[in-house]
Amino acid sequence: MADYNYFLENALAAYNKKGLLRKLKSRSDNVFDFDSNDFLGLACNAELRQIVLDTLSLQTNTALFGSTGSRLVSGNFSILEETETWLADSFKTESTLLCKSGFEANHIFFGYVPQRFDTIIYDSEIHASIKTTARLSGATCLSFRHNDIDDLLYKASHAKGNIFIAVESVYSISGDIAPLKKLADICHQHHWLLIVDEAHTTGLSGSLGEGLCCELGIKNEVFARIHTFGKAVGCAGAVIAGSHALKDFLINFAVPAIYSTAMPPVQAIAIRKHLEFIQNHPELKLNLLANIKNFKTQFSALGNLDIEKPGHIYPLSIGNATITKKIALELNNLNISIKAMLPPTTSGNASLLRITIHSQNNFHEIDYFFNQLRKLL
Repeated sequence: MADYNYFLENALAAYNKKGLLRKLKSRSDNVFDFDSNDFLGLACNAELRQIVLDTLSLQTNTALFGSTGSRLVSGNFSILEETETWLADSFKTESTLLCKSGFEANHIFFGYVPQRFDTIIYDSEIHASIKTTARLSGATCLSFRHNDIDDLLYKASHAKGNIFIAVESVYSISGDIAPLKKLADICHQHHWLLIVDEAHTTGLSGSLGEGLCCELGIKNEVFARIHTFGKAVGCAGAVIAGSHALKDFLINFAVPAIYSTAMPPVQAIAIRKHLEFIQNHPELKLNLLANIKNFKTQFSALGNLDIEKPGHIYPLSIGNATITKKIALELNNLNISIKAMLPPTTSGNASLLRITIHSQNNFHEIDYFFNQLRKLL
């Protein structure tokens, strides 16, 4: 055991020498938030918290905080099925399968739906959970240059079996939007299977927060959508949206869905109440849009920076890992919560500040952020 700990310590030391070592740090409640994924401020919304607590108090005939087993054994409570039916209706799909996290949802889908004779082609900037779990399927895995349709077509010309094309509707680090309409047309033309991770559009895009595919009118051209609830929706969990056949296949063949303890009812209740809150409070999105407009105006004033981002995520490259971490720390000391994004989270050797905008930010906070940032650049 001691010998292997020595190996682990050496690996950490090498990482630290490159300036890439990361550590957990407790988060303060009294900071200006420019790094979280809580885009609508619902994770700490007092009114919503009370709604959820009031709903929980009415649940007298079911377990709440523990699901007692996997869904195929003892954990398939009616509240889970009711939530899945409601989500299928809200997200305009045949069926949905609840998962405890976005990573688990991607594991369940990508690890077991594509077969070893198939090919998964994903955008080079797609989330690590998809890159990691896709390899578990045994299918051939290829990546194409970020948002590059020509490179996708080239990679697909070397593919075999059923071809799965995996993208994010909005990318988590760059904030770029995928060319979803073009992708949908190409996949329809070639009979490929389009999979869209809607993590950063769920709760934000569409009239009911059902994501960008629905907003663009291409949902029927998408084989499966992965919606996560730990970002704009402000709670936790995820859902795989697709056909009845897809859900039945996952229940029968996806090992994590079969053997993992089910989502506790409290989580399903929170998901629905959070989404209903978004639907009943359109001012949340309006506040976010106003803050984005203000932010982009000041962002452009910094100089030759990319301000063509569509929404709530902005990367700022300011130097190597050491410099980026130093500026992030100095901003943290000024009560601004922001993190340095380092490899392998970022592409290649890039290091950057990932800036996120929220409904709960106000113009004073945005002004303060830019005033302090200018002093450090």
